[in-house]
Amino acid sequence: MARPIEYDQQIVLDKAMELFWKNSFEGTSMAELVEATGLNKRTMYNLYDDKQGLFDACLGNYLQKYLMVQIGFLKNNRGVAGIRQIFSAFEFRNYFIGCLYVNTAMEKHLLKSSSLQKVKSYYNTLKNQVIINLEQAREDGDFTDRKSVV
Repeated sequence: MARPIEYDQQIVLDKAMELFWKNSFEGTSMAELVEATGLNKRTMYNLYDDKQGLFDACLGNYLQKYLMVQIGFLKNNRGVAGIRQIFSAFEFRNYFIGCLYVNTAMEKHLLKSSSLQKVKSYYNTLKNQVIINLEQAREDGDFTDRKSVV
C-alpha cells in the first residue's frame, strides 16, 4: 500500500519559489530547497525530476499568484486607469525583492528554454494588453492634450 501524501504541494511551491526569488536559480541549492520545503530529496526528485523542474513549477506558481494580477489590472481597468494600476506594482516598498521573472531573464544563460519560454510568454501577454490599454486611452481622448496621464 502506498504511503499517503504528507505535504501540501502549494506550500512546497511557495517555499521553493521564495528561495528562488530571493537567491536566484543558481544561488539556491537542493539542500536549501529540501530544508525549506520539508520534502526529502528523493520525493523532490520524484515530483519535479530535478532542480530545473521545480524551478519551472515555481515560475508557474509565481505567474498565477502575482503576474496574472497585473494582467487583470489592465483588463479590468480601461485605458490609462489600468496602466496606472500596473505601474503602482513597481513602487519600491520595504519588502521589495524584485520580480522572479526579471531575475530569471538575468540568468538566461543558466536555464533551460522551458523557463525562458514562460518568461517570454508572460511579457508578450503583458505587452499586448498594454497596447490594448493604450489604444483605449487614445479612443477615450486621454492623449489629446498635455494633461498628465500618470
